[in-house]
Amino acid sequence: MNPLLEQVLQRSAAQPQPKFTFNAISAKDCVALNTDNCQVGSLRASRGMFFQLHGKRRFTEQMFDPVADILVSLTISEFPQFSVTLFASASIKLTTLQRLDFWKCQGIVIQRNDFLPFPSLRYLSFIGGSTIASIEENAFDSLLYLRHITFEGFDTSSELSSGLRSHLNLLHCSVEYKWLGDWLQRRSYLILPKKSDEIYSVGGISHGEVTKANTFIPVDCASSKLIADNKDGPFSSLMDF
Repeated sequence: MNPLLEQVLQRSAAQPQPKFTFNAISAKDCVALNTDNCQVGSLRASRGMFFQLHGKRRFTEQMFDPVADILVSLTISEFPQFSVTLFASASIKLTTLQRLDFWKCQGIVIQRNDFLPFPSLRYLSFIGGSTIASIEENAFDSLLYLRHITFEGFDTSSELSSGLRSHLNLLHCSVEYKWLGDWLQRRSYLILPKKSDEIYSVGGISHGEVTKANTFIPVDCASSKLIADNKDGPFSSLMDF
């Protein structure tokens, strides 16, 4: 067994309500994961695992093998120009993954079939100022169990950066991405508020309440500031729910 995972399981068994971070694991054992950063998550009860991977790195099948059958939630953090194809290219298959978050990742590229490695995915989010560079049409069609998607999670009280403006213009206002608006109109439940645990609760890991404010930013495509005055408005002023 991978020595890092072995230590995690031993610590879990020794605690009545196991919850701890990998900061407690030695640097030596972290090397066994073939990753550049050991602060990769926490283990909770019932063999459910959450990983958070920071920074640009290689992705390998061996890196995920030890936890492929218990990984419930994965966060990719601060990885610039991230291509979701990295998972499929490395033959990574995460069949138990319920949630995939991108945090502070600028210029994300999504192609068709990129989500095939996650057949059970129910929650997908782009947060912390993450921006999308491109999404191939029908890229989400393989996510048969998807119940929630967050396209924006950033502060709108200050002036938008050029990257965030490009993100909003692309997804909400571009004719090229009209298919995305049509796709959301047919699946409006994906961007509706959710109660805690409504989307998933697996292996002792679940999600908190999801509000409209932390799901997407209503955009007025005719306004120079882009952000709509009506915070309860639709995904885009070009759409009519």
